[in-house]
Amino acid sequence: MMEDGGAVVDFDPQAGAMQGAEVHYSRLLRKLLNRPNRVGIVLIISLIVTGVVLSNTPTAFIPNEDQGQIRGYFTLSEGASLERSMASMD
Repeated sequence: MMEDGGAVVDFDPQAGAMQGAEVHYSRLLRKLLNRPNRVGIVLIISLIVTGVVLSNTPTAFIPNEDQGQIRGYFTLSEGASLERSMASMD
């Protein structure tokens, strides 16, 4: 807050940025509402593109390439015998 000749002036940069964004948004909204045919066409095209993209996107949780195998890796200390390695897998 700043005091300007007895009057308190509140300077808030966030409020100024918000007001600027509001002005731009209201102008854009006015322009779009004056052209409902164009907005409708853009909406329909967007819905068609969304449908095409979703129909071509794989939806399975498990891919078709899955072979039903689970692999695990383990590490033993240096020089561990083959018998000890096999026993650790059981």
